[in-house]
Amino acid sequence: MTAVLLVWNYVGNVRLCTLGWGLHENCLNFFYAIGISLLPIIPLALFSLITYKMKEEVFQAWRNFSYWFIPLSMVVIALSPQYADGFMMAPSPKGLAVVGTGILYIFISSIIILRTWIKTRKEGEVVGKR
Repeated sequence: MTAVLLVWNYVGNVRLCTLGWGLHENCLNFFYAIGISLLPIIPLALFSLITYKMKEEVFQAWRNFSYWFIPLSMVVIALSPQYADGFMMAPSPKGLAVVGTGILYIFISSIIILRTWIKTRKEGEVVGKR
């Protein structure tokens, strides 16, 4: 899915929406909404690779967090308004939701992985001393 997003970014929504029919604003809005909603998959893929070689307990703790956080972040992003009211140069609420949930996901995932990894490592040392 990450590879699809990277190729999609390279091709661009404008190119996809002008394939023989001319540029349509609805098409651009549709592809933009899908692309923004799928952005949380990139950190998900990164943390999947990080936890691949770790103990099963570490992976399960992170996976259980990801099971509810990724769908929740997609709902938050989908419900965020496209444009900000007020100042002309105000950042997009949808963009802030994407960046915010991404940073939050990376931060919480790192804490969960480190905490669980340290906990399982200490348990392994205690078992080894017996």
